Amino acid sequence: TLRYVRIAEGGKVAGPNNEINGLTLQGVGHGTTLEYIQVPGNLDDGIEWFGGTVNLRYAVLTNNDDDDVDFDEGYQGNIQHVIIRKNPNKASPTGSNDPRGIEANSSDDEYVPETNAVLANILVLGSAVNNAEASDAGQQPGMRLRGALTTAIYNTAVRDFDTGCIRIDDADINGDDSVIVSSDVTLVNVLGDCEDGYYDK
Repeated sequence: TLRYVRIAEGGKVAGPNNEINGLTLQGVGHGTTLEYIQVPGNLDDGIEWFGGTVNLRYAVLTNNDDDDVDFDEGYQGNIQHVIIRKNPNKASPTGSNDPRGIEANSSDDEYVPETNAVLANILVLGSAVNNAEASDAGQQPGMRLRGALTTAIYNTAVRDFDTGCIRIDDADINGDDSVIVSSDVTLVNVLGDCEDGYYDK
């Protein structure tokens, strides 16, 4: 059980596209309890799930330099009651980071169609750090949901991501556009206020 835990100002750039998350969950099962978790000021993702079924309730993720909630590789679980705030005092991300509030990735060379998560009651607030056109990754949406995943998002609000609130991508599973597998995304009562509109793609 991790309850009332604060993981602050961690992370390290180990190499290009290789940084350390605040909390990394590698195949963790639903017998583990994660509640009341705070991850502020991490150099990479706030919390990342690599597969597994562990649920999360009540989290505050602030000033993290990459994604705040990131799940992939067949993760199947529930994430709810989360506040995400991108760093309002940083003009652009460090290195190759592409800061989004939520990233779900099972696409292309990481194709894992079993990824299936339910998210509810989440507030995602952007800032200049995700709107920096000159950064390595350019402007980022509030959520990027990609790669033949299945996800449902309920009672959530996203704002202040200039390029769009939500981007949804299918999976190009062999890399040459000859086999495309669709993502299955359900949005219920998801509010968006982003300069270029609700959908980035």
